[in-house]
Amino acid sequence: MNSIISFGKGSFGTRVVIVTGLVGLMVVGGIMPRFSYAQESDPASAPTTGSLTVTKVVNGGTAQVSDFTLSVGDTTVTSGVANDFTAGSYVVSESGGPAGYTGSFSGDCDTNGNVTIVASSNYTCTLTNIFNVSPPAPPPAPAPADVTPPADETVTPPSIADIVSDILSTTPEVAPEPEVAPSANPAPQLTTDKNDYAPGSTATIFGKFFQALQNVILVIVGTDPNGNTAVTHTWDVGANLFGAFTTFYTLPDIFIPNYLVAANSQTGEIL
Repeated sequence: MNSIISFGKGSFGTRVVIVTGLVGLMVVGGIMPRFSYAQESDPASAPTTGSLTVTKVVNGGTAQVSDFTLSVGDTTVTSGVANDFTAGSYVVSESGGPAGYTGSFSGDCDTNGNVTIVASSNYTCTLTNIFNVSPPAPPPAPAPADVTPPADETVTPPSIADIVSDILSTTPEVAPEPEVAPSANPAPQLTTDKNDYAPGSTATIFGKFFQALQNVILVIVGTDPNGNTAVTHTWDVGANLFGAFTTFYTLPDIFIPNYLVAANSQTGEIL
């Protein structure tokens, strides 16, 4: 049985009765009007992915593109090959490769490799690695100039051992009485206030005929009865304007039979 759904006039003023049922559509009293309809799309068939191509470029050095591993999120990709990804945000990255390269992004990726994919759209990201050329090593610093003075210009003061050895190796000689008048510049002389001293006593030593204001090194060597050195003492004495000086030496508290006093210049010469 058919049922009438609605009725009215068509675009030509003809009365139209629309009947639904098994029979379909029936037109009463005129020309059948033309009807049209829009077909709705199925949400399940809408695209949900976009395309992303990551390209690797290597400038300088010895590295090859294959030395680096490219990734989009957790997915490993091949340089220059397009891959489909579900719409969303991703991070393009790399790993591996030799040291000494600095990478940078261009294309649809930002400077940190971030890219947002929209369905049905295509994207490209280029990751360029540039080799860092090391600057040349600076030239070695020149060796310092040799400022060592020549050997003949270096004066090395004699050691105490050398002075004592020279004194002990010198055999005193008794000079004969001069038969002529003494020289205007007599040789330096050393004298003491006594000829004999008890252990622990103080000897006064006089010097004269030295150069005015000369700095003199005095050396005292005491020897035992066997001729072995028992004590040595060295000190500096300054002569006055007349080439004279007075100084003192306190003997040890032990008995030492022989003492020898000598005057030396600053270069070790016995005066």
